[in-house]
Amino acid sequence: MTKGNHRRGVLGELADLFSLSDPEPKDLKAWLLGKTVPCFLCKRDLDIRLSKKDRPYTVCTECQTQTFIRGRQGVEKLAGLVKEQNEWE
Repeated sequence: MTKGNHRRGVLGELADLFSLSDPEPKDLKAWLLGKTVPCFLCKRDLDIRLSKKDRPYTVCTECQTQTFIRGRQGVEKLAGLVKEQNEWE
């Protein structure tokens, strides 16, 4: 991350990498918020939430797990999973 882009954070930088469609979001954070992904243990649909530092995470009330997605690669894979799910719907 460059000094000039420090305030944008990882999600802001990833918005430049993805050409997301319908509707095209202004940033990846807004696009991920409220999307769902399956729980890795029980497969229940989980809403993607954002932490105070704008990092995505999920909470499963069924199996009592919290999953925090850290780093650029993790967020990229999460965005790819959400995009892939939307293509199947």
